[in-house]
Amino acid sequence: AGEGPPSPALTLRMLGPSEVCVNGRKLTQTDFKYIRSRDLLFYLVCEGERSRERIGLALWPDANEKQLRERFNVTLHALRQGFGSNDWIVFENGLYSFKRAAAYKCDCDDFFDAFRRAESMRTFDPEGAARLLMTATGLVRGEFLADVSHGEWHEHYRGAITGHVLRAFIMLGEIQIELGHWAEALYSLSRAMRMEPFSEEVYRGLMRVHFERRDRVQLIQVYRNLVELLREEYDAPPSDEYTTSPVTPAPLGHDSMFTHRSLLGSMLPFSGQCVTFPIQVTTLVPSLQVA
Repeated sequence: AGEGPPSPALTLRMLGPSEVCVNGRKLTQTDFKYIRSRDLLFYLVCEGERSRERIGLALWPDANEKQLRERFNVTLHALRQGFGSNDWIVFENGLYSFKRAAAYKCDCDDFFDAFRRAESMRTFDPEGAARLLMTATGLVRGEFLADVSHGEWHEHYRGAITGHVLRAFIMLGEIQIELGHWAEALYSLSRAMRMEPFSEEVYRGLMRVHFERRDRVQLIQVYRNLVELLREEYDAPPSDEYTTSPVTPAPLGHDSMFTHRSLLGSMLPFSGQCVTFPIQVTTLVPSLQVA
C-alpha cells in the first residue's frame, strides 16, 4: 500500500487555545521564549503583510520608536528560533508576512473549507453536508485564540469566527432534524445555545426535537427557560397578544435574533401542523402552567 500524504511541516490550531506544531512537535512557551512571539505569529497569520509600525500599534501600542524597534527585533528573533527556521516569517518590500506554503495546515482553513462546501451542497446532498459540518464543528475546541488576550487586534476575528461556528452548529442541527436524527440534532443545537442563548433558530429547533421525541418534560422546560430569559433580560413576559394570535409561521432556517414578540408570536411546524407555542405546550401537558 502506498504511503499517505506527508505531514505538514507547520500545523496551527486556532479554534480554541492556540497550538503550534513544527515537524510534528508541539512548541511550548519555552520555545517561543516570549508570549509576544506567539502573538506576533498569529497576528501575521490573520493580518497578512504588515509594516513594523502597524505591528507595533497592535502588539506594543504604548512603545516609542526606539522601544518598538528593540522589542520587535527581539520578539521576531525568538519566534524564528522557536521555528528553527527563518522561512516562515519573511520580510519583503518593507513588509513582514507569514509565508503560506503547501506544508502549512491550519484548523481555521479546514473549518471554513468544510463549512462552505456544506453550504453549497445542503439542498441536494443533506447527508453529505451534515458530514462536512460534523468535520467542521469537530475542529472547534473553544473560543478563537482563547489564550490570546493582549491587545484588541484579535477581537473582530474572534467575533466573526464565533458567528460562523454558531451558524455551523445551527445548520448541522437543522439538517439533522430534516434527516430525523433527533439525538444528534439535540447535541448540535445545545452547543449552539451555549454559544448564543438568544437565537430564535435554536429555541425553535430544540422545541421541534423534543416534540418529535415526545419528550413533554423537556419541551416544557425549554419554553420555561425562554420565558425566564426574556423576563431577566427584558423584564417583559410574553403578552397574550403575541402568544395566542395566529401569525405566519417562520421557517426553521430564519436567520434573525428574536424579541419576545417575534418568537412567541410565531407558529411552529410540528409534524406538518402549525401551532402556537403556548397552545401546543399546554395541549401536551395540560396540568402544567407555563406562564
